[in-house]
Amino acid sequence: MSKIFLYIFAFILCSCSTTNIKSKNNIPLTFASEEESTKDIKTSVTKEFFLWGMIPRSHDLYIDDALAKRGYDKVTNLVVTQKNRTSDIVWTILSFGVYLPQTFEISGKSTIK
Repeated sequence: MSKIFLYIFAFILCSCSTTNIKSKNNIPLTFASEEESTKDIKTSVTKEFFLWGMIPRSHDLYIDDALAKRGYDKVTNLVVTQKNRTSDIVWTILSFGVYLPQTFEISGKSTIK
């Protein structure tokens, strides 16, 4: 019986997931600051993995699509951070790793309209 748990534990440790952060160049994005950009913006995007991160092996996070959906047409001072939200951790623990959400926070500055 203990060998079964050892195999399951080893199987869980062997999986991994990747999130590729990309841009389609739909809107101008820059890490530099600009004087006309004064409005702080922040949005978050959650990517979902299953079976300890094995399905799918990778996700693509298109930053400009996420920002354009919220009405921004140009973003400067761009910062992308992976957040460990309490709800993500709780879901992962309650599902024993079968459901593994990853949340990314995108922040920066935009012009005031």
